[in-house]
Amino acid sequence: AVESSRGKVFYVSPKGNDTWSGTLAKPVRGQTDGPFATIGRARDVIRQMKREGAFNQPVTVYLRGGIYFLDETVVFTPEDSGTEKYPIRYVQFGNETPVLSGGRAITPEWTANGPGQIQATLPEVKNGEWYFYQLFVDGERWTRARTPNEGFHTMVGDVPLEGPAHFTFQEGDIKKEWAEYGDVDVIGLSKWTEIRMPIVEVDDAHHTATLTKPVPNSSWQGEKDPRYWIENAPEALDQPGEWRLERKTGILTLNLKSPERPASVIAPRLQNLIRLEGDPQAGKTVSYLSFEGLAFQHSRAPRLEQGYADTQAAHDIDAAFMATGA
Repeated sequence: AVESSRGKVFYVSPKGNDTWSGTLAKPVRGQTDGPFATIGRARDVIRQMKREGAFNQPVTVYLRGGIYFLDETVVFTPEDSGTEKYPIRYVQFGNETPVLSGGRAITPEWTANGPGQIQATLPEVKNGEWYFYQLFVDGERWTRARTPNEGFHTMVGDVPLEGPAHFTFQEGDIKKEWAEYGDVDVIGLSKWTEIRMPIVEVDDAHHTATLTKPVPNSSWQGEKDPRYWIENAPEALDQPGEWRLERKTGILTLNLKSPERPASVIAPRLQNLIRLEGDPQAGKTVSYLSFEGLAFQHSRAPRLEQGYADTQAAHDIDAAFMATGA
């Protein structure tokens, strides 16, 4: 690695290559050497230095600007720690913005589906291997098809605490066939919490809808006429900048904002982007390791297929950056 007053220096770049030395900020002409391509490769090289007894000064890993699509969560363990004298830093290069992405770029064959609408089939979704609730188009988070477009529907009365969540809706707000799709969700609001659950049954005669799980007692007890909206119903795809993903067919539909097709469509895939895994019980922590000036984007939400009932502060949801025993 480069020797300097800062200690050893490595570089990572979207234009890099993990077979290179990582000691140059950009590829040389002829593409024979240059920066690493992944943060994981930089971590592994520093591990190797430590095993060989060559870790004897601070180490800085500079990440060049651009998007790094992660194939898997980057995990740091106690063996990746620095020391008080020789800390290890993963830092943005200059004023550039390195983005660690938990998403995947969707680059299928789009087909026109009427004016202003394009569609594509995603085999992994159709096979049940992947599903997502957010979509980023040309760097902007688009709206998952929603109704009403502004404001809320209102449930009639309260949601019983026994059994799977069920409620009375006002006539016309929910359609019976939505229960058959398995991917039309109710997002219900109560006090300081929310529920996000698919509709599994609709009784048209009594205007009742049944979801997948009970609501939490603490926040839904006595809540009268809660507000809610619907996501991912076919009829809800009625505005530019909205999208819908059919779980059974894998068909992704976008309502475009302009005649041009988007240059970039990214959907979340990984839940954790970086994880620090110490073992505090054994007295082993991840320490003297820092991450500075990095952006974390496109991480996915967990366990939503069977619905999610929020508890206060949603403390049970993992983050893009997780640290245990650090």
